[in-house]
Amino acid sequence: MGLDAYVVCNCVKEGNVKPPPFDISLLEITDEGIDILESVNDETYELYQQWRENACEHEDFYYYQDRVFNVAGGNFFYGIIDRLGQDKFPLLFSIGEKSLSADQAEKALKELDIFESGASKLQGIFLVDTVSNDEYGRSLPGEDKWFLSSGGEHTYQLNDRGFCILDRDHRELFHSVAFAQEVMSVEKEGRKHKHARFHDLEMGRIFESSYPLSRKIWGIDELYYPKSFQVVKRNLKGSDSRPARVLRSLFEASLQIGNPIIWA
Repeated sequence: MGLDAYVVCNCVKEGNVKPPPFDISLLEITDEGIDILESVNDETYELYQQWRENACEHEDFYYYQDRVFNVAGGNFFYGIIDRLGQDKFPLLFSIGEKSLSADQAEKALKELDIFESGASKLQGIFLVDTVSNDEYGRSLPGEDKWFLSSGGEHTYQLNDRGFCILDRDHRELFHSVAFAQEVMSVEKEGRKHKHARFHDLEMGRIFESSYPLSRKIWGIDELYYPKSFQVVKRNLKGSDSRPARVLRSLFEASLQIGNPIIWA
């Protein structure tokens, strides 16, 4: 599971929308968004759905909307908070629980400044494509949380031993700090699937998995499969926490127009 968030625009309140093809009094305007009364008939509801698609300059009436984090990103974010001290971040630690007002967003921005300053003094563990230097996973020393799961068959972790593959009973099947990935197509039940062979470059260990490490490249249909990886330990940078970047944009948007942040 992940966490999404949004800030609703003020266009309807300010009258900066296209006139709706129905009685505007049928609209419900709340901090959480724009909707129409449940009592309207199907025809009016369909008109409402068509109207809201381009009723104002903001898609679906969201002034700002983004995914804050997925499971792995959330683990990394809260892991940093745990190390810096939860008591320093009462608002950041409670995100997702209830809406955050514009006044609280101002305070949360100050917490975020402390978070980013403190994070720069911590060390992280990163799984890096040796060709592109893109990062495919990240964790903090001493943690054993997964960053990828292959449908319950295997989980992939980054920890003090490096890149690790565990079975569903949490037994370690493979670990490496520098390894090659060979991706093959295998046929199973009449369909072709991608299959990975991981080859540890230091000890020669080999492990085969049905879940290659890949990345979607914008504008290209096929996934990109790196041929080699290394595990790198270094101090964290502000750019290492995507949730922090998204939260800053959310807090600033909330302050700018005075509306709360809604978690979804």
